[in-house]
Amino acid sequence: MLLCHMQNNPQTRNYYIMRIIAGAFRNRRLQAPKGLSTRPTPEALREALFNICQHRIEGARILDLFSGSGALALEAISRGAASAVCVDRDRNAQRCIQENISAMDVADQVRLIRREVFATISQLERNAPPFDIIFADPPYADMVTVDDHEVSVAQHLLNTLDISTILAAHGWLFLERAHDQSIDTTELKQLQLVSSRRFGSSALEQFTTTTASKQ
Repeated sequence: MLLCHMQNNPQTRNYYIMRIIAGAFRNRRLQAPKGLSTRPTPEALREALFNICQHRIEGARILDLFSGSGALALEAISRGAASAVCVDRDRNAQRCIQENISAMDVADQVRLIRREVFATISQLERNAPPFDIIFADPPYADMVTVDDHEVSVAQHLLNTLDISTILAAHGWLFLERAHDQSIDTTELKQLQLVSSRRFGSSALEQFTTTTASKQ
C-alpha cells in the first residue's frame, strides 16, 4: 500500500510523506501537500485502483487531474507507464509535484501543467493525443454553477469528460468522490460506469468509453 503519515521534521511538517507502492521506484518517498484544498487519496482506495488497472499500466499514457502530490501519476510511471501529465492549479500541490518529479528523476516522462483543470482539458484536446487512463480526484466540497444550476466539481468534470475526446477508445477513467455525494450517470453519452466502490468516506468509480463514442 502507499503509506502516508505526518512528517515531524519542522522543515516539512506542512506535508504528508507517502511512498510508492510497487515497481521501479518502490518505497520511494513522496511529499503530499497538507491543507484544505488538497488531501491524500486513502491508502485502500489507491491500492484498489492499481489492482484494477495493473495490467493496463505498461506503456500507457496517463492524465492525473487535480493531481495533488502527483502520487497516482508517479505510481503509474513506477509500474511502467510511458508518460504522465499532472494538472493542478494549487501552488502547494505544484511545488510537491515538481519536487517529487525531480526526486524520482522522471522529468522526461512526467509533465506538470500549472493551470485550472477544465481549461487544461480543452487545451489537451487540441494539442495532445488521447490518454489511455485518466485519474481524477476533484475537491469533494467544491461546487460550480453550470447553466444556472449548482453542481459538484466531480459531476461537472464527469460531464465535461463525457463530451471530450481526451480519453482514448476503450480508455479508463477513475473518479474519486465523497461517498455521500450523488453523481448522475443517466445522461452520459460516451462514458459507461463499470464499477463503484466505497472506501470509508470516499468512493472510487471506474468508467470506460463505449465503442460507439469514438466512431
